[in-house]
This record gives sequence, structure tokens and C-alpha cells, in this order.
Amino acid sequence: MVTLISLLLKQLNVLEALTEAPAGRPSGPTSSVLDRIPIPDKLPDVSSLLNEIFSNPYYLLVIAAVLVIGGIIAAFVARAAGKRGRLRKDALRIPVDKLTPEDLGIEKYKNGEHHIPRESDEYLVSLLDGVEPRVLVVGKTGSGKTRTVYEAVKGMNGYVVLAPKHHTIPQNKLKAISYLRKKKVFLFLDDLDKYVKKVDIAMLIEQLKKNAGALAVLATCRGGDPLELVEKTEPSFLMQFDDRTRIELRDLTPEEEEALASSLDRDWSPTAYNRTPGSVAVDLPEMKVRYKNASSGGKTVVGLLKMLRSCFIHTYKESVVKKLFQATFEGDPESKANWNDALTEMVGNELVTRKEKELSIYDAYLEDDFIDDYTPGEEGYQKLEDLLIREKDAEGLFSMGVFYYTRDRLDKSIDVLENAAAFDPNHVNARICLGDAYEKKDMVEEAITQYEEVLKINPGNPQVHNRLGLMYYEQDMMDAAIEAFGKTIGINPGNVEAHYHLGLIHEKREEMEDAILEYREAIRLAPSHLDAHRNLAFIYNKQGLLEEAIREFREVAAINPEDAEVHYILASAYSESGKVQEAIAEYVELVRINPDDAKAQYSLAVNYYKTGRLEAAVEAFKEVIRINPDDVRSHFNLGLTYYKKDMIEDAVKEYEEVLKLKPGYSAAYYNLALCYAKKGMTDEAIDGFKEAIRNNPNHPEAHRNLALAYNKKNMFDAAVEEFREAIRIRPNDPTSHGGLAMAYHKKGMTMEARKEFRIYEQLKARLSRR
Repeated sequence: MVTLISLLLKQLNVLEALTEAPAGRPSGPTSSVLDRIPIPDKLPDVSSLLNEIFSNPYYLLVIAAVLVIGGIIAAFVARAAGKRGRLRKDALRIPVDKLTPEDLGIEKYKNGEHHIPRESDEYLVSLLDGVEPRVLVVGKTGSGKTRTVYEAVKGMNGYVVLAPKHHTIPQNKLKAISYLRKKKVFLFLDDLDKYVKKVDIAMLIEQLKKNAGALAVLATCRGGDPLELVEKTEPSFLMQFDDRTRIELRDLTPEEEEALASSLDRDWSPTAYNRTPGSVAVDLPEMKVRYKNASSGGKTVVGLLKMLRSCFIHTYKESVVKKLFQATFEGDPESKANWNDALTEMVGNELVTRKEKELSIYDAYLEDDFIDDYTPGEEGYQKLEDLLIREKDAEGLFSMGVFYYTRDRLDKSIDVLENAAAFDPNHVNARICLGDAYEKKDMVEEAITQYEEVLKINPGNPQVHNRLGLMYYEQDMMDAAIEAFGKTIGINPGNVEAHYHLGLIHEKREEMEDAILEYREAIRLAPSHLDAHRNLAFIYNKQGLLEEAIREFREVAAINPEDAEVHYILASAYSESGKVQEAIAEYVELVRINPDDAKAQYSLAVNYYKTGRLEAAVEAFKEVIRINPDDVRSHFNLGLTYYKKDMIEDAVKEYEEVLKLKPGYSAAYYNLALCYAKKGMTDEAIDGFKEAIRNNPNHPEAHRNLALAYNKKNMFDAAVEEFREAIRIRPNDPTSHGGLAMAYHKKGMTMEARKEFRIYEQLKARLSRR
């Protein structure tokens, strides 16, 4: 462009005139800049110059070229400015070194000296030192979730903060806002529940992984209902985060709260605030008083904002709130006309903020314990829906459709979403949610129609290909499902559920290697994907890869420590591989999960017994008996444990209890007889061994110990008979042969005694060589 202008000036002889140095003009290095500017002695006549220009087509061509190029540059500049403006409407995008608390909506409590550090702050900073961390900060309203994130990132220069707004962002805009070539990015998702059905978080993260040099994902979410909403409606959101990097913000201690109140010149008492920094920062008790003392019109303004938030409309257009206000007072002309006064009052009370034709309000002012005199009802929702239909507000209707959808009011959701799609046929998210609602109603054809409409608008929408894949999968149309999931992954390789469901299909088809690859990819993308870990573990177990199976089951247990089934599987696997201590640890977990789990308590007791931890075994067997007093095995094994601890009286009581519960139980008679023998009660021991034999004639130990008892009583004939019976049942028992040798010796049967003694020595030698 400069070259063309120069050419034009040259043609007009202006450039030549400007480049001639006037005579006598000093040009040394000490001359001023102005002195160096050459000035022609005679400027050309303007009218003659114009005549010359317009009479010469060459000049006109040059001017036209200059104007065209200038216009193109201006268009590019305007386009870039417009694009930046549109991006600002969809997302905050700002370098960390320019980030302020106000950028993240932290209007108050922003000075550094008013921040109360908690141990979670340091933990978050430590997590950010990891490789592409993904952290979810959970806490109640006012707990300081956003402030915690701000404090963690504010010193990390070199990063860009990208924070999408809480409205629907279509896929093409996701690509635009994620274009941060090779920059280090903090993706900040404040109030995760507000993105439900409005932003494809997985797609956004995948785009950033492609474009950014480094990526850290930070999100916040209120605990309770909002977090449950995300878990129920958009579980894929939470799959982006590992439970092990979830930060639960604790309440302030009374001392911390008092210190914060003092720094902010607030009056403090133990019951004034709710142990959150936010409640102190905004002086919640004072704001409650302001709300209580407000006019009915002012309270109505705040109540309407509460209703809008409840149905997922998080951008409060002043025009919409005004019309809702007027509809509320339809039968009261005086109150209806009071809108400006009511809004001015609440702005003056600092309950509502007014900026650029939008209203905003701190979430704590919309909680039930703040507005305790109003709960949105059906009548209010209907008035809002009617207003949005009159306004043909597709975005507002979409939000209401999501609201009804999450409440399982599918018929109502479908009605509202159909209106949204009618007013804006290109509203992709409305059509997707409508397809979801149709699916839930088993209206398969209608759902497919909606998804096909979306693909006409946006053929490269991975979310819709994935939805179609799920539908085909559920209808057992596996080839079509594979194709749909393949398209999903082709567009968005980071779609976790597509990989997971491909794993399911391959597993169903016995294509285990392919299934393993898909499950592994799902886990790589979402390390806390419970079902992928579980299914992979079962495949490994089926293939006999015990170590790999154990590794995956341990991941499942780490993600969900309350999963009793997995702890049982791990305990069994450890037992099979001889890892008794590891098995004990799993049974301990099972008992922690459910202290009344008799099976786990019993297995724990047995393993304690095996490892010699007799005191622990006693307590565990007692727990089983507490749960089930008639458990014969536990009474019996408790008796064994007492016997091993030399607590003979206690052992006797347990065996007697066993015989009450199970008369004729040979092993109980035998063990009871052993107790009598150990106490020196030989006659009682003989009776016990006889009862054991009567109930189980082929009990070799009972015969042998009865024979030993006869030896003690010098009843050698009876002893010989019992030793022979024991040898008949178990010929290679050296103890019985040795006892028989002793009995023969006592009877004076020397030859027989020597023969049995030789057999005894041979058997002992054989055993020692094993």
C-alpha cells in the first residue's frame, strides 16, 4: 500500500519536489528534525492536479487499487475486532499477569490481607505443579471456591486463563475460543453445574489439548444438589476429573472467621455467619436485614432472579426480568408500574448489580435460607415460559427445557424444547437435549430425527454421532454403533464414552485385544472411569493375567472405596496368590464399609488365625457371633483360637455351644475331648473321643487320641485296638505306629513292638525328607 501511494505521489511530481533539498538549508547532524524535512519552493495547483488525475486512467487505477487494499485491510481489522468481541461474549480469555479478582466475579473480599489461607490452598498449588492437572474444588456457597483458584493461579505468569461463560456455546464457537496456539492454558469452569447441556466440556478440553502448549483444567461446583445434578445429568463432566484430586473446602474455624470479620470491620458472634469467607465478606446478616426490610416489589425482583436461576437461566436480561415483574403484578396496576423503583431499591441495597442491560446477584442471596419467604412455583414457571414464547427466546426456552429434563418432567421438557427448536432451528444444543428427552420416552424415531437434523446443521458434531452410537448399541445394532462411535472418535479422539462403548462392543464379540485397547484409551482420557477399569480387570482375570487384574481392581477400589464387590474380588485374588496380609487389608475395608457383614468378619477372623494374630481373630469371631449368634463355624473356630491361646475353659464353653446348635458334630466332640485331655480330665476325654468316633467312625485322630488316653489309663488292650483302627484308616501315620509300639511293649509283645517301631522310624524318615 505504501509503495502504491509513493508511486502516485511520484507521478504527481510531489515526491520529487519533497526529495529536493532547498538551497542553503543546513543539513548537519545538529539540525532539527523539522529542518531536515524538504519543502518544495512551489506546490502544485490543486485544481490542475485534480484535472490531471481524473484525465489520466493510470492515476485512477492506482487510486482504486489503494482504496481496495485499504478496504480489505479495514475489513480484516473489523473482522478481527468483531471476532474478539464475540469471543469476549462467550469466554473470558486473559493472561494470568493481567488477571484481577473482578475478572472472575470476586467483587468483594479481594484484598490480599483479607484472605484466610487453608491447607487446601497449598494442596491446589502442589497439584498445579503436576503434568496437566485436572482439579475439582467443591464447597458450599461462599466457601471461597473461586478465590481458592484465583490465589493458586495468580502468580503463574506465562499462562492464559480461559473461562467460558454460562450460556450455550455451540461447537464452532468452542473451536474459536479454544484457539490458543501453543499457549499454556488454565481452563477455568466456575460452577460446573451451570454448564449442564450448554457446553460440551469434553470437546472443549480436546480442542485445547490440540491447540495449547500445556493445559490445566480447574473447576468449581457447589456440593449437594448442584454436584448431584452434574453426576446425574452430565457424568462425562466428572469423568474429566480424578476423585483423588478433588478438593473439598472445609468451613472456617470460629477463630478464622472472627479474624476475617475483624479485618473487614464486621461485628462478629459465633452465630452471625455460616463459617464461609463469603458470608463474612458480603456481611450476610446485614444483607438479610436489607432483604427483610425491602418493599414487596424489591423482594419480587430478587425472587424472580431466584426463579430464573432455578431453571438454569444464569444470564439475567433486564428486559426479561422487567416483563416477568409486570406479569407478576398483572392484576395490580400500581405495583406493576413500580418496576423502576423496585429495581433501583435493590441496586441501592447492593443486593442486585445492574450492568449493560443485565442484572447479576451473588448466589448466596438466592439460597433458601436467605430468601425464606418465596419458593418458585408452577405458576411462576408457566408465566416465564409464556413470556419466553412471546419473545421467541430460544435460548431461554432451551434452559427451561433442560430444567424440566433434569427433573424428569419429560413431556414438559419436550414441549418447551420443541418451541426452542422452532424459534431457532439451528440451536444444536436444544435439538440434542430434545433428542435425549425423546430417547428417555422411548420415542426412538423422533430422537433419531432430531439427531439427523443436527447433523444437517453440523455434520461434524461428535456429540450427536456418539448419541446415535449409544442408541444403536442399546438396540443391539452393533455394526451401526461401531460406525457411529468411529465417526465420533474421528472428530473428537478424546470422547471417553465412545472409546468405552467400543470396548463394550468388542468385549461382547469376544474381541478381547480390541476391547483392552479401547478400555485403556478410555482410562487414559479419564483416569477415574470406574467401569472401564472394572471391565478391563475382568478381562485380565478371564485371561489369567492375575497381576494385571489386581492392578485394575485396585484402581476401582481407589476411585470408589465403598465398592464392596471389588474388595471381595481383591481379597479372593490375594488369598489365591498367597498374599495373606493384602487379603486381610481388603477384609478390613469390607468391615469398615459394613460392620455387620458377617462374611467379611468371618474371613477376616480366619486370616487373623492363619497369621497368628489370635487376639484379633478372637475379636473378629466374636463380631460374627454378635451378628449371627447361631453361627456354628464361628463358635467352633473361636473355640480353636481359645485352645491355641491356652484359654481352655473358654474353648470348652464354645464347643459346648456348638454341640447345642449342632448335636452329633463329631469335630466338636473331638476338640472338646482334647480340652479335657489338656486339663488332665482323662475319663471325660475318653468319653469325648468315643462320642466323636460314634458320630464319625473313620476319624483317625479320634481313634489315635483315644488310644493314647487308654495308654495313660494302662488299658493297653483297648489302646492296641484303637491304634490299629487309626492305622487302618490312615496307614502312614507315624504317631499311631509309635503309639502301637509303645502299647505292645507295655503288653510284653516285644517282636510286635519292634516291628511297629521300625515302621514308625521309616515313616518319620520319609516325612523328614519331604
